[in-house]
Amino acid sequence: MAQLSVLSKQCAFLNFDELLAKIVDYVLRSVFSERFVFSVWTYLEMAASIEPLDIARKPEAFEACLKNLFGSAAEHLEKLILKMPVPNAGNKDRIGRTIQILRRYKRAKKNLYKNRA
Repeated sequence: MAQLSVLSKQCAFLNFDELLAKIVDYVLRSVFSERFVFSVWTYLEMAASIEPLDIARKPEAFEACLKNLFGSAAEHLEKLILKMPVPNAGNKDRIGRTIQILRRYKRAKKNLYKNRA
């Protein structure tokens, strides 16, 4: 729990891109080993040229990479990211909107493929 309060204090001075990157990294590290998290970041960079600070600017590519890596578990990671306490409510709203954009994109893509069939 002390580690979480340190994260909250650090997040107070970050811009949105930095905050989202820190939260995603924190969630990954709380679920997976250090070595695996490094592999996830490497995969994101190699597969879609996504560095941690690019997550907010490339939400569709980020979601696609998570889906490729984790399958249906990607949605659980999204939920963990949303549940993270964020010191600034405005940033929490932006993270929520980013996740909503990911979900809308996913639904629109799914509907597009249904309509083609």
